[in-house]
Amino acid sequence: MTVLNRNLAVIRLKQPELAEKLQHSQTGAAYKGIASAKTGEPVPLFASGQALHSLYNPVREAERAVTAAVGFMLFCGLGNGIHIKLFLDKSSQSFCAITESDYESFKQLLSLIDYTELLADSRVFLLPPCTDAAFETALVAAYL
Repeated sequence: MTVLNRNLAVIRLKQPELAEKLQHSQTGAAYKGIASAKTGEPVPLFASGQALHSLYNPVREAERAVTAAVGFMLFCGLGNGIHIKLFLDKSSQSFCAITESDYESFKQLLSLIDYTELLADSRVFLLPPCTDAAFETALVAAYL
């Protein structure tokens, strides 16, 4: 089973419609692949070759970005997921929604990194891309 199929299988359990849309989307070209940070975490590389996160210590970078424990957070970008995991670790009562810019980029990330543990967390809700007409309704539902 591919990384994409494992990720989609987890998404399908909670959000079957989103999983179907992702399954039938074209795979994007926004990312070149992944690189390993010096600390071992996978880091997506944009098509230009620029790293999405620190190639030295993406965990420390995420710790600086996620400084407060709040009840709900909207993440505009899945990245490698470290920032989302840190947010969820700060409070067992917190939950979040995650979106991407389009289905193609979303699918491409899901084919590069195994997010199954993060996606299986009951406090994580995936939203359709912000360009999808269903985004606003899904965001309100996730928040409420």
